Amino acid sequence: MLPLTIYLAKLFGLYFIVIALAMVAKIVFDKQSTIATVNAFMRNAPLTLFNDVVTVIVGLALVIGHNVWSAAPFRSSSPFWGG
Repeated sequence: MLPLTIYLAKLFGLYFIVIALAMVAKIVFDKQSTIATVNAFMRNAPLTLFNDVVTVIVGLALVIGHNVWSAAPFRSSSPFWGG
């Protein structure tokens, strides 16, 4: 695997673990505040649009910067993917 692939896997893995633990802790200890925060975020159209634009930009940067399709280290078992 490419060094960039390993780096991105570690980066995203650590990020997802930290965010998941923070979300679980927040829900366990302060459920009403979490629900209120999510509802307020969903009602705030400009903030939601900004979040969506940033997500698309980061996703495009990831795909453009790490566009490796031929060196896939796995084989799919799905019949739709030629496995």
